[in-house]
Amino acid sequence: MPLSSKTIVITSGRSGSNLLIQSLNKHPQLNLTGEILNLKPEAIPPVPREILTSIVGPLPKTRHKNDNYHVPVTYLERLLEEFDGFKMLYYELNPQFVEYLKSRPDIKIVHLIRQNALECCVSKIFASATKVYHIKAGTQHDCGSITISAKDLDRKMKKHVRGVRQYSDLFGNPYCVFYEDLVSSWDETMKDLQVFMGLEPKTLPMVSNKVIQRPLHHVVKNYQELHQHFAGTEFEKFFKSQILHL
Repeated sequence: MPLSSKTIVITSGRSGSNLLIQSLNKHPQLNLTGEILNLKPEAIPPVPREILTSIVGPLPKTRHKNDNYHVPVTYLERLLEEFDGFKMLYYELNPQFVEYLKSRPDIKIVHLIRQNALECCVSKIFASATKVYHIKAGTQHDCGSITISAKDLDRKMKKHVRGVRQYSDLFGNPYCVFYEDLVSSWDETMKDLQVFMGLEPKTLPMVSNKVIQRPLHHVVKNYQELHQHFAGTEFEKFFKSQILHL
């Protein structure tokens, strides 16, 4: 039975959105697509990439974030004709897109939030360094270890926290799914989300595994130095987490 509504997942990078979309697609009623404006066009799924090319012309090997400000709302309209929804990272949401999504009463906004800014930003740094972004469920991966600049980490964490607040405010009161709840209470969190989406709840599998599978202080060489640097700041609480989940 066709759904009477569409679902858009907005989120930051390294917050479990691929896991969420791929797992939701195991539901027999759903046909969602992934990131629709990736800066590397080969990472955009085939159908969205074809639609985007037909609207804006040939895509370069690498796009710039500012390019997304010139993509017309027509792109979203055509995607919503093909799919039940998709995900959008914060930088993909130009002002026209935001107003269009807010104007459609049949569109449900899901805000996927990773509350631990430290884990999210370290995950981004590791993914960028290793080029390993996802691994299949049941597999193992030794990501190695890395030294992280306190200045760079501070900038990234401030940006993450600011983005979460900004996009929650933009959409008023979106339905929030917390990454940490997916990790700790997968079945319950996924069933609640399916109810919100207007689906008959199913038990859906977790289709990918944690990329970083060791305690945070084992994979960040200068963990203690960073912990001391952020002592007494708004970010100190994030160092209490013992393992980086993705």
